[in-house]
Amino acid sequence: MLSSFSTEQATQDPETYFNLRLNSCPAAELTDGSRVIYVEQAFLRTPDKPYRQRFLKIKSCPKDIKCDAEVSSYAIRDPEEYRNFCDRLQNQRPQPEEVARDIAEHLTTLTMSRCGKDEQCFYKGSTTPGGFPNYWNGATTCTSDLVILKDGAIQCWDRGYDEHGIQVWGVRKGPYEFKPATSG
Repeated sequence: MLSSFSTEQATQDPETYFNLRLNSCPAAELTDGSRVIYVEQAFLRTPDKPYRQRFLKIKSCPKDIKCDAEVSSYAIRDPEEYRNFCDRLQNQRPQPEEVARDIAEHLTTLTMSRCGKDEQCFYKGSTTPGGFPNYWNGATTCTSDLVILKDGAIQCWDRGYDEHGIQVWGVRKGPYEFKPATSG
């Protein structure tokens, strides 16, 4: 998850998928051994104006949970300070101790498990059944699914549901598939 990705699904199904860019890179290693990755999503036509910025905190699962890793998503205290973080030189980014202080509200946690040797993925996971509280755009809960494929692609599927369990945001057909962006 440490690079730039784009989706071509918008070309094939523009009624369902937006043409997006996902950019991610390491931001810090915390004292508890967890790693923090900065992630931003933007429309491909405006990559310098991300509409979503998050920290992902990755750590081993607690012994009482059957999984290999937990990926927790957090808001950023001052998102503007981190805009285009991965595109900047190391000395122009907030440093690891600043990152640790800027981890804000916990948003979701996905439990990730290694895929079987015959599967086309390295890891796959999702939020717990029932999802997490989310009050954006008429939702009361949200769910997320994440698959890291062996070819380097990432599949993300975020959905929001109202109090009646009706989906109010997110793609209905299936996940976004972000493929490693080609340079040049």
